Amino acid sequence: MRYLLLSTAILAINLSSNKALGQTNMFLGTPAHLPVKKMVANDCFNRLAWKYDAGAAVRSTPVADSKSIYFGTEKGECFSVDMATGKMNWKFNAPSPIHSSPALQNGKLFFSDTKQTLYALSAATGKKLWQQSLGDNKPYGWKFDFFWSSPVISGDTIFIGSGDGNLYAISSVDGKAFWKFTATTHIRSTPAVFYGKVYFGDMNGYFYALDSKTGKQVWNYEAHATKFVNDSFGYDRKGIVSSPVVIGNSIVFGSRDGYVYDLNAETGKANWVFNYHITWVISSVATDGKAVYAGTSDGQYVNAIDLQTGKELWKTSTSIVWSSPLLINDKLYVGGYNGQLYCINKNTGARMNSVLFSRGKIQSSPVLAGNRVLVGSDDGFVYALESNDICKDDGSTFLKYVYYDREAPRLYFRNGTDLAIRSYLANTGFKSVDSKGLEELFKKDIPADTNVVVVMASNFFPAATVQDGKQCLLRKFLEKGGRVLVTGLNPIVFDIDSTTKNVNTDFTRLKTILDIDLGYGDSRAHGGVVYCEATNAGIAAGLPEWWMAPYPVTANQVDIVLGQNEYKDASAYLKRYSAKNNSGLIQIWIDSEFMPVDFDFVRKVAVASF
Repeated sequence: MRYLLLSTAILAINLSSNKALGQTNMFLGTPAHLPVKKMVANDCFNRLAWKYDAGAAVRSTPVADSKSIYFGTEKGECFSVDMATGKMNWKFNAPSPIHSSPALQNGKLFFSDTKQTLYALSAATGKKLWQQSLGDNKPYGWKFDFFWSSPVISGDTIFIGSGDGNLYAISSVDGKAFWKFTATTHIRSTPAVFYGKVYFGDMNGYFYALDSKTGKQVWNYEAHATKFVNDSFGYDRKGIVSSPVVIGNSIVFGSRDGYVYDLNAETGKANWVFNYHITWVISSVATDGKAVYAGTSDGQYVNAIDLQTGKELWKTSTSIVWSSPLLINDKLYVGGYNGQLYCINKNTGARMNSVLFSRGKIQSSPVLAGNRVLVGSDDGFVYALESNDICKDDGSTFLKYVYYDREAPRLYFRNGTDLAIRSYLANTGFKSVDSKGLEELFKKDIPADTNVVVVMASNFFPAATVQDGKQCLLRKFLEKGGRVLVTGLNPIVFDIDSTTKNVNTDFTRLKTILDIDLGYGDSRAHGGVVYCEATNAGIAAGLPEWWMAPYPVTANQVDIVLGQNEYKDASAYLKRYSAKNNSGLIQIWIDSEFMPVDFDFVRKVAVASF
């Protein structure tokens, strides 16, 4: 409670100090990066409102006012885009990439580029008002230098770190420097400002508290990183890139040394230190005042830490996360290196329906602006998402398995797609089973209160599971209430001679064992590779909007049509063999020759409720 009360009081002070200067917005929202609770009625942002093609990677985190959003690109262009339509208002060309996130105040937009120049523009027109040099960027050999300190505005002062090793306090009116403080090296951390102090870290692992009026050092803290020698690791384990977040009397930040730190704001002494065991923590934490939520790099997960004790509450597998989480109601939105924007239940760590899959890494941090979530991507787009009220925990009631056997015949997939499916699902909570494991799983009883799903990454049923027609293990598993998801041509049609190992294609086996009739017993069953669209049920389950696929079945043979081809036959579907909910055979399609970028739809459909 002390954190929440103090944070609320400090927030009021910060807001009142900026009130006279007009609308202010910046990276992480406020000068102190305070845990401002974002409450919206519909918080399931998983429908694309629009996307804007900026023509270069967008790692800058957008800021917004009531009408427009603003962001920079790796090409060195700063954009203003209309919030409602996604149309460009104006574009400003800087001479070098924009790694920092912009800040807004009183109709002015502030940002810096990699030439170490701080710009002030008119937010309405994009006209340059002034610019100020932030010194010369020192050489930095360890690379992965994607995030630069962003301007933070408190009152009429901009605070920003520089690659010349200085923290600058600059007038937002005319760009003149009030003071500068020299750290030990580059400053990439975006400072936090509250109660007369400025907090930030440098790339040697030192963390500072300065007097915001004078720039005089109040205290500094030596993270574990200060004792490390990068050459002994072969990569950087010293830099503090994460921006500090003020939570009551605590300052919380992550580091490339593999720790998250909670320091006392007054004394600089550690309240607790959480060990991530080497993985970088570049993202800045989100918080609700009770826990902090952080993303990890090589650890490839998001976790929650109790703010009082420093103990881990939960962790959830993702991809590499450098994006900073956004907390909305009880949901965390965070971008991943696989191009996915994750939605995670903050209380349990359960993954919700994923909301976006871009074609590039998401290193920009998501932000809430009005009734939309905005995020940039390395694919060059900024995405604006709106809510469609379809949001639920993914697969919390399922025992999840993925079948993969490297000795299994590759009768459908090429180019390692089966292994890629297996790896993706194994990293999201599915237990991998081989042919023997699949046979044993099909033999087990399934309790009435348990849901079991098997995804066929190896698109092949071992002989022991499909012998004896309708008495086979596969059919019995389905009749007991199990679920099997097939990702290509149903492999039951493949009959391998046990002596010669020759592969015969027998389409009648599909009818004999699973009561699915392709209409023909020869190549006419193929039907051509044709355009297919997801139905409303398919979209709700997580299928993409369209795909190309052969081997359709008539819709009257299945229980739920998830996708139809252009002739209105079922391309993707669910067929039940039990009265139990969440059971049956699911057919979806992944192209046999070309690996898709996004396998997350497989996971979503596998655990969808039917």
